[in-house]
Amino acid sequence: MTGLFSSGATFATIVSSIVSLINITIGVLATLAVVVFFVGLVRYIRESGDAHAHTEAKERIIWSLVALFVLFSVWGILALMSTAFFGSGTTTTTSTPTIGSLY
Repeated sequence: MTGLFSSGATFATIVSSIVSLINITIGVLATLAVVVFFVGLVRYIRESGDAHAHTEAKERIIWSLVALFVLFSVWGILALMSTAFFGSGTTTTTSTPTIGSLY
């Protein structure tokens, strides 16, 4: 058997792969929510004379903001849990340059 569940895969690598897949999905859904937000914003401005369309656009804006909040909350919770349980695997540390290293 090859792939994610091969004999050399550890629990940490499997969880890391699943978290990476979820992060990609969250990115796609967040992009979609931003597009829906801007579509709702344009409709809210354009349909300011029609009360029914104005209300629908306002609801679209609110629900897209709720979706963004939920998506970024899930992303943050996954990052926090991944760091807490498996260490900081995805963050990189850089050394701070000093004046002596610039010359």
